[in-house]
Amino acid sequence: MTDVLKIDLSGCLTLVDQQGTSRTPRGQKTCGVVALLATAPKLKRARRWIQSKLWSDRGYDQANASLRQSLAELRKTLGPMATLLHADRKEVWLDPEAVRIVFPGDPDALNAAGEEFLSGIDIRDEAFEDWLREMRSSFADVPVQPSTHVRPQMPRTEQIVRLLLPDPAAPSEAPFVTRVAAQEIAKYVCERTLAKIGTEQDSTLADSRESTLDIRCDVNCFGASTQVHFQAVRLSDSYPVCSRFGEFECPPNALLAAQPFRRAISEFSEQVIFKISDLYAPETSEHKVFTELRAGITDIFSYDISRLNMAETKLLRAYERTGNPSILIWLAWQKTTQVIEEATDDKEAATEMARFYCAKALEAEPHSAFANAMSSLVHMIHFDDVEASFLLAEQASGLSKFDPYVQAALATANMFAGRPKEAAKSSLIGTRLSRFTGNAHWWDLSHSLACLSNGDLTQTEKYALRASRAAPDFRAPKRVLLALYASQDKVAEAIEQMQALKKIEPTFEIGKFISDPEYPNTTVRKAGLLRNKDKFDLG
Repeated sequence: MTDVLKIDLSGCLTLVDQQGTSRTPRGQKTCGVVALLATAPKLKRARRWIQSKLWSDRGYDQANASLRQSLAELRKTLGPMATLLHADRKEVWLDPEAVRIVFPGDPDALNAAGEEFLSGIDIRDEAFEDWLREMRSSFADVPVQPSTHVRPQMPRTEQIVRLLLPDPAAPSEAPFVTRVAAQEIAKYVCERTLAKIGTEQDSTLADSRESTLDIRCDVNCFGASTQVHFQAVRLSDSYPVCSRFGEFECPPNALLAAQPFRRAISEFSEQVIFKISDLYAPETSEHKVFTELRAGITDIFSYDISRLNMAETKLLRAYERTGNPSILIWLAWQKTTQVIEEATDDKEAATEMARFYCAKALEAEPHSAFANAMSSLVHMIHFDDVEASFLLAEQASGLSKFDPYVQAALATANMFAGRPKEAAKSSLIGTRLSRFTGNAHWWDLSHSLACLSNGDLTQTEKYALRASRAAPDFRAPKRVLLALYASQDKVAEAIEQMQALKKIEPTFEIGKFISDPEYPNTTVRKAGLLRNKDKFDLG
């Protein structure tokens, strides 16, 4: 291709074509789009990633509209070279074969030597400012290079924490059940954080003692029961970051099959994840990553629409800093929740992004039980793909028996495949495993739906009520209760749920609830609760 566009990032952003004509856009945000694309591998970025840097204080729809406006301005400025800019619903990119990027220190720089990276740009967005500081630090004191400058990658933390397990070469010092328990805890944590598993024999251990947790599981027989003590101990000073004690009414050789013990492993794993940020000082980037990731997940399960929509920005920031594939799964779940909660006007785009994030996560971590389980849920909810959902759920089950999300995936796949008893059984296990987690209300709703598909309306009501009370902004359990009460001629209770829905779902209409096949109440519809429309004449 003969048309070449030069983008100079040394000093003020400058775009020139082969004839020397300036193609630099006037708008600061449009310049920001160019800068973000120019520093990307293959000159390509996800739309939401760009939005999270330039419009981090706006909701999805508003940020999307702003990006479209900036792209339109850039195409106009590029004129005949606008064909070098490409965009679809998921990504934006420049043609790498026809664009030349000039970095500080490059002998071909148009600006004076020693100019700061993007010195003239002024975009008042905290996320962009963070990105700009990191990029400038990567170019600090860069000398003029006689050869072509290599495009820098975004700095990523290669290893945040190491989880130390008993030495497999010394099995006599670590009974079977304690080794399995420690391994399951480590695997659970690693699939959700950027952690690595090691042993005391690792040669690199001395370099990371401050960020190494020794995962311990001690077992003691006490009469007919077994006492278990879980600990995560910081290796540098033997400080117990977290611990948990439990007593189980079974012998040690029966622990791994005991549901209370499996729940204890799940709960302790979540406790370790929550406490990992304490390994680092508050001002460090590692602490910020974990804090932001935790906040983003919490915002998803708050079901407050403004927090739900902003969760994506926090998750994208955490992903940018770590490259952790599990964050892509949470991003997929955030898009899925937006669709279920009627929190986006562009459901089609949200659905495609959920698919995109899942695919990327599985590509990076194909043997992650968590990634397979959550991808199974996304495939079932968005695409009604029973075969793919079952395949992913079964693969997740083969990878872990201790992860509650595996049970959720099995429950949903069984529910849509017409096996309600198996669905209710799996969902109950998942609910019990997650009873004391921060998102227990989501598990209650999942079990409520499984019970509904199984025809157990008493348990359907019980768990939907529990979910609704725990999370007042959670729309899904209120939809279940509205349909259940109306179908049972409990008019006062149905009206109460309808009014509650109208408060948190501004576009709610009873006609849409009953008749719109796109409205997110598939399980309620399949259970036959909406057949008698006269019952929903609630005034």
